[in-house]
Amino acid sequence: MTGFENLEMVGRLYHVPAAEARRRGTELLERFELSDAAGRTAKTYSGGMRRRLDLGASLVGQPQILFLDEPTTGLDPRSRIEMWDIIRELVKEGTTLLL
Repeated sequence: MTGFENLEMVGRLYHVPAAEARRRGTELLERFELSDAAGRTAKTYSGGMRRRLDLGASLVGQPQILFLDEPTTGLDPRSRIEMWDIIRELVKEGTTLLL
């Protein structure tokens, strides 16, 4: 299953209408700099890419509260910094995060 298909499927599980799930999936892939890999099978992603895809999947349903358990474990220093930047962005946008 590709990265895009993963996000779309999660959106459908959250009962997001199909067109909205596709739109959100595309938007999140761009936000997390995964657009170039959207058509690739997710199992070919690096660890950092998989973490960003996981976070994107958790945001498809636009939750007000998000629980993250050690979101940067196992990431290289660059990916760790990028993940914390994304997390700070989410907080600025009003998402409540519990780590």
